[in-house]
Amino acid sequence: MLTERELETLRYAAEGFNNEAIASLLYVEKTTVNAHLNTIYKRLKIKESQNPRVCAVLWYLKNKKKRKN
Repeated sequence: MLTERELETLRYAAEGFNNEAIASLLYVEKTTVNAHLNTIYKRLKIKESQNPRVCAVLWYLKNKKKRKN
């Protein structure tokens, strides 16, 4: 569903990093991080009114355990 890069971006978001810090960690521009997050929101069918970052992080944390097994 999500690419490895999108999952990596989402993992950093779940760890509490802001977009600027994520960009620094991934060696990309902040606009690239914004694009990744917007793609994540679309793929997860998260609406703007639902606080998309929180919804995406909750999805990541819920599915993190499934990916480890």
